[in-house]
Amino acid sequence: MHFGTHEIDRSKSNDYPVVASSTQVGKGSLTTTNVVSVQDDRSKAKLDGWDLQVLQTDFTNMGAAGGVGADPTDILTGTQVVFKTGSSAITQTNSAGVANFGAAEIAVNTAPATFMSGDATAYGSIKATLGTGIGEDAINLRVPGAVNPTEAVHYQSELTWSLVAETGQSSRHTD
Repeated sequence: MHFGTHEIDRSKSNDYPVVASSTQVGKGSLTTTNVVSVQDDRSKAKLDGWDLQVLQTDFTNMGAAGGVGADPTDILTGTQVVFKTGSSAITQTNSAGVANFGAAEIAVNTAPATFMSGDATAYGSIKATLGTGIGEDAINLRVPGAVNPTEAVHYQSELTWSLVAETGQSSRHTD
């Protein structure tokens, strides 16, 4: 995800939208689909549900062009990638399956956050399509007003996605 270049307004918290696909970035054109997908092909007998979790590293100063001036101690503390799922869509091959977003707004930080979860009926292909821009259906970079970024450098964070499958054994009760 690319959030463009911005001068930070330090008087308030700011949300900056993800750059839309086909936008010119540097010498190339950005290609993105804003789609997150899960493929659950486990045997129906072993399905107990799953959680798709996401966390991010700190936004760290990667320097100017070519990494000149990079400073791993220069961090934009409190800066988060925010997924707003209000009007985003989840589609799945098993129409009877139940998959949901973790919340209407998922602010990612260094602790795992549930992006999407599925119950035992959510198997096959599950796809979440998110939009761009500031609003209900968006991916944003939330920068608190208290940050003090170094001028003319690039900050970067990594998102780590984890698919956590429920492994509880089903119990059988007979009366």
